[in-house]
Amino acid sequence: MGRRTAAKPLTVPAIEPVRVHHLLSHTSGLTYGFHYAHPTDEIYRIKGYDFGFAPAPTSPRRARWSTSPLRFQPGSGWNYSVSVDVLGRLIEIWSGQSFESFLQERVLGHWP
Repeated sequence: MGRRTAAKPLTVPAIEPVRVHHLLSHTSGLTYGFHYAHPTDEIYRIKGYDFGFAPAPTSPRRARWSTSPLRFQPGSGWNYSVSVDVLGRLIEIWSGQSFESFLQERVLGHWP
């Protein structure tokens, strides 16, 4: 097997899709650009997903996560990642609201 690099990542098809429970538990295979432990981390940095530079939840740049290789098969490992950001975007899609509006209306707005 060749050495994995960001320019030539060694990839295989996912055995199963990334599911919500993978996102909730950081077992999705996603990563963060500020990690420097794996070629996928560098791929995220190249795409602009480094620490402190995350785009807004509704940004079209988020779609680029879906075109990046995973660090591992979903459910087969743990890695702190953009999983919670993806969950925020899913909430926006499913609710038809911005994440901020969703939280205010359905979570924070009910507090006395």
